[in-house]
Amino acid sequence: MLFGFLGLSRNTVRKYLRGAAKAKYGPREARPCKLDPFKPYLLERIGQARPDWIPATVLMREIQAAGYSGGISQLKAYVRPFKVVRIDPVVRFETAPGLQMQADFTTIRRGRDRLLHHVHIVQITGESYRLKDKRKAGSIKAAKNQ
Repeated sequence: MLFGFLGLSRNTVRKYLRGAAKAKYGPREARPCKLDPFKPYLLERIGQARPDWIPATVLMREIQAAGYSGGISQLKAYVRPFKVVRIDPVVRFETAPGLQMQADFTTIRRGRDRLLHHVHIVQITGESYRLKDKRKAGSIKAAKNQ
């Protein structure tokens, strides 16, 4: 008595022994939605606007004029995968030493305590005052091209 040993119903054990329990589910067909008749038009409008983008609110007005009675959430969900996100390139510039300063700000945490840290970095041309004094004293060699 296998069903008593397993703690299952007699019919449940029969069903699994016969192999009928292996129900195979495949992908379901997509349900029709109110947006389906307007999808070719939307794809055409998105293609016309490239590389720019038409907001969903504008597309909503256009297809409502053509008879769409659905909501904007369904429209936004449909057009979202077609949007191409452009990443603007970083514009870098360099200045001569001594003309510009870099300022950085950060928060350093240790447990509940936090330290707000503000740093200024200035690139200075020429020698530092410490090196000048050492050169005058003769402890280091004189700099070339100075």
